[in-house]
Amino acid sequence: MTLIAEWRCWQIMQCDPDVRCPAKENPAAECWEIIGSHDPCAFNICTDCLVYVAKNRDSRLTPEEIVEILSCKGLGCSAETLK
Repeated sequence: MTLIAEWRCWQIMQCDPDVRCPAKENPAAECWEIIGSHDPCAFNICTDCLVYVAKNRDSRLTPEEIVEILSCKGLGCSAETLK
C-alpha cells in the first residue's frame, strides 16, 4: 500500500469520481493549499479535516487513531502507511 502522504484528498474522502473539484483539477497541490488561495479563512476547516490530519506531522491524533478512523472509512492501512 502507498503512503498516506501520496494519496490524494478525493481518495481519502472517497469522493464520487464523477464530481469535479479544484483539487482533482490541480493534483500537484494539496487541497488545503487550493482552498487557502480561494478563501484564507477556510483553512480553519482544513485543520479539522481527515485529509489534513492524516498528512501532517503536527496532528494531535496518534498514528493509531488516524489508522482507526481511516479503517472505519474502509481504507485499510497501518501506522507505517502514514509516514
